[in-house]
Amino acid sequence: MTELTIMCGLPGSGKSTYANDHFDYVVCPDTISKEFGVTFGNPEIEKQVWNIAYRNLRTAIELELPQVCFDTYNTHQKARQTLISIGQEYGIIVHCIHLATPFGECIRRNSLRADPVPIAVIERMYGDTQDPEEGEGFNSVITIVQY
Repeated sequence: MTELTIMCGLPGSGKSTYANDHFDYVVCPDTISKEFGVTFGNPEIEKQVWNIAYRNLRTAIELELPQVCFDTYNTHQKARQTLISIGQEYGIIVHCIHLATPFGECIRRNSLRADPVPIAVIERMYGDTQDPEEGEGFNSVITIVQY
């Protein structure tokens, strides 16, 4: 049976690095948008990218891949709820790995990227972040202070 792990954290927190280091199959909307050569900002394109990501997640679960990771910010409970609901629909275990990397380190790492996220976006996300809790529907939440 598949176990789903949902990554949670700011840009630059180490989510993608952690996911790619620990999971054989990772669904990442950012990767999907890059594969198609599109960028976020256009609501219609964003909707299509997210639909592909959710479809890929469902396919991985239906194929019974043992460990599937969904890698995106998930800094709000509402964003996580869609993924938790998919896991519950299939009756699988759903974990969360919350990378609580210090804000300054996220900014530093982001500055090293070829295509950095605007600092104002990270600041807004930081101020609006809702830390994940098991009560949302996770079987477990693991918080890592820095990866």
